[in-house]
Amino acid sequence: MKSGLSLVDILTGLYTSTAVLAALRHRDNGGAGQHLDISPVDCGIASMSHYVENFLVSGEVPERRGNGGFGGIPSQAFLCSDGQQIFLVATTNPQFTRACAAVGQPDLIDDPRFNSIAARIEHRLELLDILEKVFIQRPARTWIEALEAVDVPVSPVNDIRSALEDPQVRHRQMQISMDHGQLARYRVYGIPCE
Repeated sequence: MKSGLSLVDILTGLYTSTAVLAALRHRDNGGAGQHLDISPVDCGIASMSHYVENFLVSGEVPERRGNGGFGGIPSQAFLCSDGQQIFLVATTNPQFTRACAAVGQPDLIDDPRFNSIAARIEHRLELLDILEKVFIQRPARTWIEALEAVDVPVSPVNDIRSALEDPQVRHRQMQISMDHGQLARYRVYGIPCE
């Protein structure tokens, strides 16, 4: 899916800053000057990580899955009754077992179509159809609490407002106010490292 953000531009800047730091480190250890050749296309290809490697090994172009992952199943967003989406990752057998129990679907655990990682991948569409019908029955907060209680990775799918209101994001000061020399104070996003 298109992210809406210029991720390749952002990644190119990050790759470039890492290359500059490596060149400075090389210089500081007595090395000669360095020439950096950074291409946004190269950075875009590199950012696809193991998807590129999987293609190079298998020769198979992966199908597009929208908000779904390519590893084990389930690993994707689900719509809940309040219109909010949650992102659930229950790809290992223990996670899947705990998730099924937490969402009131213990019969899925022993179903031969879903009782192993390989079976869940093979019967991906069937499982996702069942889970979509389950998650739409209750609000996101209910599912998040139930799944967190049994240590299954789950989170809300946030828009920008709810992401900035998240307690952890606030604690990490990813939204700050600054003085402008000629205008009123204004808000900016923080720096993700100190």
